[in-house]
Amino acid sequence: MEVSKRGLVEIASHEGIVPMPYLDSVGVWTVGIGHAEVSGRAPNPRKMPRGVEISMQEVFDMFRDDMANFEAGVNRAVKVPVEQHEFDALVSFHYNTGGIHRATITRRLNAGDRAGAASAFMMWRKPPEIIGRRRKEMTLFRTGSYSSGGWASVFRATDKGRVIWSSGKRVNVAAMLGEDIAPTKITAVLRVGSVGPDVKKMQEVLKVHVDGDFGPITLAALKDYQSQNGLTVDGIAGPQTLGRMGLA
Repeated sequence: MEVSKRGLVEIASHEGIVPMPYLDSVGVWTVGIGHAEVSGRAPNPRKMPRGVEISMQEVFDMFRDDMANFEAGVNRAVKVPVEQHEFDALVSFHYNTGGIHRATITRRLNAGDRAGAASAFMMWRKPPEIIGRRRKEMTLFRTGSYSSGGWASVFRATDKGRVIWSSGKRVNVAAMLGEDIAPTKITAVLRVGSVGPDVKKMQEVLKVHVDGDFGPITLAALKDYQSQNGLTVDGIAGPQTLGRMGLA
């Protein structure tokens, strides 16, 4: 299998884009979307001119080239069929950790325990700032909910290799890749117990924790929304409620 375009966007949004050589958190010269000198693949960021920006075309050419190695790693490690969104989540994890072959995620998945495999994403929690990414990978694996919306942040770096975090600019990566990921309309009726990307879209409108799981907090927020908008307060998101939200 290969990562989908939507999966590429997702990974780019996790990694961030720095189109000039920089030193990563452990002092390794890197460029683009996590293309590090230790990969052994050209170009070598250490040998690139400092402070000189490369084109986004070059960034994504390197990204796709690097991705092939991680796709192959997941394909070798995983012995059972997986859905596209599950594969995208696994490659995102492997791209960040390089640990797909020794991860509990893989062992549980190969044993047929998908729920256990999903929860095992959260076993890889260091450094602490990676926890948000792990949660998004786990949600993608479990529900098929991609978190990026098609966008990623681009940062500049100094000629000393320091990333200027305040320079961050959001760019539509999906458009660059020719991928249309505009949200689709919801046709299902959502109620307590519903799970998946449709629930996540509704939760975004309701401004509650977005986890793709219709539980008590989502129910309370939905009833409040229905009350404020003159809808039948039944805690069920059918065509009328979803239409008012712009989701149907």
